[in-house]
Amino acid sequence: MRDRLGREIDYLRVSVTDRCNLRCRYCMPGGVPSVEHAEVLRYEELLRLCGLAVGLGIHAFKVTGGEPLVRRDCVSFLAELKKLRGVEQVTLTTNGILLPDHLEALRTAGVDGINVSLDTLDDGLYSSLTGAPSGTAALVWRAAEASAAMGIHTKLNAVLLPETVEGIVELTAAADTVPADIRFIELMPIGAG
Repeated sequence: MRDRLGREIDYLRVSVTDRCNLRCRYCMPGGVPSVEHAEVLRYEELLRLCGLAVGLGIHAFKVTGGEPLVRRDCVSFLAELKKLRGVEQVTLTTNGILLPDHLEALRTAGVDGINVSLDTLDDGLYSSLTGAPSGTAALVWRAAEASAAMGIHTKLNAVLLPETVEGIVELTAAADTVPADIRFIELMPIGAG
């Protein structure tokens, strides 16, 4: 499939939920209502849509949320998506908090890569940005390390913020030890966040 400028479109982002176990200031500020469960596509519907997308030339799927792992049976959905004829790559983007409980199942499901959102290694700053309890930054970092150690292609996604700029050298050096790719993401001016 090609867009109007002739660029090939071969991957699709699939958001399985708008719910998240964090409240990052730039993404999910307080007061944002969740979509009712009955209004969210069932996994069977998502798989059907993904199958149709394959027919249009899509071969890679990036599963996102909110936080995808808060939705029950997300790993089973990823395994079924990976089995669709014509699907070459399935990756997951996660905040990493629930990742330790799912890593083995994700590897078994055949997930090709995991992107872990981690803006800073500074625990106090991480808690301030996300609303997470103390110690969560280290938990997420260990989850990224474990993902890479299992042989899963691991990337760190870090949103650049005025508060986090000073820590990018430390974060980059840490990613190099895992090893994990690191991507610094521009904060998009989308309104409430």
